[in-house]
Amino acid sequence: MSIRQYPQFLRYWIGDTASLWAGNAFQVALYWTLASYAHGAQELGWLSFFSTAPVLGGGPIVAGLFQRFGIRRVMVADFWMRSGVYAALAFWLTWHGFSHLWFIDGASTLWGLTFIANTSGGPSLWPRLLPETNLPLAMKLEQTGWNISAVGGSLTGGLLAMVLPLKTLALIVSGIFFLAGLNLAVLFLPPQGAPQAIHEAHASFRPWSLVRSDMRLWAPLHVFWLSNFGAGDLVVVQPIMVHKWHAPALAYALLESLSALMGTVGTWFWPRRRSTRPLLTRLWLMQTVAGLALAGYWIGIMHPLWAFVGITVNAAMAGGTSIFVMQLRFGAIPEEHRAVVLTHIRTLLQAAGPLGALAAGQWLAHHTLGPAIGGAVLISVVPSMGLLGATWWWTIG
Repeated sequence: MSIRQYPQFLRYWIGDTASLWAGNAFQVALYWTLASYAHGAQELGWLSFFSTAPVLGGGPIVAGLFQRFGIRRVMVADFWMRSGVYAALAFWLTWHGFSHLWFIDGASTLWGLTFIANTSGGPSLWPRLLPETNLPLAMKLEQTGWNISAVGGSLTGGLLAMVLPLKTLALIVSGIFFLAGLNLAVLFLPPQGAPQAIHEAHASFRPWSLVRSDMRLWAPLHVFWLSNFGAGDLVVVQPIMVHKWHAPALAYALLESLSALMGTVGTWFWPRRRSTRPLLTRLWLMQTVAGLALAGYWIGIMHPLWAFVGITVNAAMAGGTSIFVMQLRFGAIPEEHRAVVLTHIRTLLQAAGPLGALAAGQWLAHHTLGPAIGGAVLISVVPSMGLLGATWWWTIG
């Protein structure tokens, strides 16, 4: 089946991927600029915290906006709000440079506050853009879009950080987000049977009650929260580690790009492998291997090649597990509540990353890299191994 048979979905996917690409490029350029100007790991940790921690409060707000105004309207408003923030940041950097970092932290807070709108709203639009039988393809394409934008965005950001002022890049990114919002606003969506306005059924619905009642939802959520905490740790570790190698910004971009590229490979390869093991068991096994691969960072502090090996294995496994988790969620969440439940789940998951980054930033301000990497390995491996053992015990029992 060719995705070109569904031009509306293709247009949506291209617009979403382009905005992610632009956002990642700016983030890489911003992080590298701060690291180069010796603002240190502590500032990087705070910046990551301000970028994504607000999602914890913004997620429930977005869920309510979905119910009241409809999914597409909220997503378009999010695109255009981000466009305005990037434009404001470009003018601020023109006038003040990096002398007042509070404005950058404030902009990051606004991005984090509504970040969940497009990541949670998109999957709820899929059934209106292509047949239900092709939803697995949409899952793979969403994950691939994230990885493509990370590969291209990281390389773009790493290259432009060396030749283009950050204020100019912010202005370009502002235009891309505006066009992505316009693309979604004029996209044709077949009419939906149920009204989007809030009503009594939505008001009485409790998302976490559904999550707690189904192991397909709460068990992966538990593991992935801790895994994202470890990933947030590495957000701060990676630029500091590359800087210690005395390498240019392009090396940092290549490290980020390799991770995203191998995540794409894992997204398309692992879910196609047939196995008699239950889906949850395969999830625990792959997540455990992914966490153990992070040990390559330990050796990579002094020998960069091993850091690339570790990130390759980790990302390939993580790409596959993400598809497994999406399949579990789609099977467990009723369609009429999918947008709201996904918003709450992804809100909690996104909140883990900034906490890990903040912890790593505070640690590295006074200590060495090794323990920070060790913490990421432990919290990525131990929960997966524990739930894997519990799953096997329940099966035998």
